[in-house]
Amino acid sequence: MSNATTLLRALSSTLETAGFEEPFKEAEELLLNGANIGRTILYRDNPFLEKPLLKKIKFLLKKRLKRVPLQYLTGYTEFFGLKIFTPPGVFIPRPETETIVEETLRLVKEEGLQRSLILDLCTGTGCIALCLAQHLPDTIVYGVDISEEAIRTALANASINRVMNVKFYRGDLFGPVRDKRFDLIVSNPPYVKSTEIGELPPEIRLYEPLESLYAGSDGLEFYRRILQNAGDFLKQKGHLVFELGIGQSYIVSEMAKNKGFSPVRIIKDLSGIERVIILRKG
Repeated sequence: MSNATTLLRALSSTLETAGFEEPFKEAEELLLNGANIGRTILYRDNPFLEKPLLKKIKFLLKKRLKRVPLQYLTGYTEFFGLKIFTPPGVFIPRPETETIVEETLRLVKEEGLQRSLILDLCTGTGCIALCLAQHLPDTIVYGVDISEEAIRTALANASINRVMNVKFYRGDLFGPVRDKRFDLIVSNPPYVKSTEIGELPPEIRLYEPLESLYAGSDGLEFYRRILQNAGDFLKQKGHLVFELGIGQSYIVSEMAKNKGFSPVRIIKDLSGIERVIILRKG
């Protein structure tokens, strides 16, 4: 047996030696998940952990040292106040993606779109669609993804978070919603260049689904495909909101203008990167 805080220090030290950026935070997550206890119990009671729990925590540590993403090991991540289920095989939501949720909610308020139809393309875990649906209870949000695993996960997340005004469909971009016209389309599409795949951290390169990242030789394939058809699925003066990769704001803006969209604004994330672009049809 070992008491929890002693084990926590040992886990943190091991992760620090292995070069992890936030060793204590990760050690805490591994311990809490492996022992199935909350932070209050950990620090108030400092329980002794029996051998089966120690074995489980050791197994999780071994996996993390192999750079398996922490979110796959714990099974979830926090995103804009929601607990998002993250099984292996789906793209893990990033904190910077909360920017597109914040800005879309701001846009809805500005335009008076509280009762509207919203489409989330490349929905993945459903995190964007679910956050919008939760904060806009009078809207209906549709989420589309080509990955069967992603749609299963999005449906599970809708159930976990008890969000009812959202629908998820498997298909290629606009395929499943050909009969719909939307007030607003949002998307965090793949935007990594083929030449950059090898430069990604091992957590991403070795474990996350590359189809959720790869977007052709220039990283713009999905912006082209969405912009090609988005106008046909938006109501008059409807809006299109994209998450952007680093350095993509100008070229995406120019591409949008060529397809009849007017840039409204570009928003930086907390790191100062131009992360979101808002476009208006017409």
